[in-house]
Amino acid sequence: MKYKSNNIHYRRLIQSVTWQRLRFNYLQAHPLCERCREIDKITPATDVHHVEPIEEATSIEAMRAKAYNPNNLMALCRACHLQVHKELSSHSKEAQRNNNKRRTERFIKTFLD
Repeated sequence: MKYKSNNIHYRRLIQSVTWQRLRFNYLQAHPLCERCREIDKITPATDVHHVEPIEEATSIEAMRAKAYNPNNLMALCRACHLQVHKELSSHSKEAQRNNNKRRTERFIKTFLD
């Protein structure tokens, strides 16, 4: 897989053995696309998405923390992964509202259920 980022620290994290193991284990534990499951669709997960983007971190240590935190991961099919990134780059009010809703639901699922 090619990584489009120009950030060398990001590329090193994503190409590391630690990330590859975490990604593999996450997909083993979450074999179905989490976004498709929200609409009762069964699709194999092929990608692991970082809910909070790694590159938003202000230090290498913070990047590592975001990259390797299982609570910051989401198993997605390729189509959903592309759609998520498209939505994240959109600045429309609806896109922001949907992003906030998903983050809130994920927080509740992770910490309150």
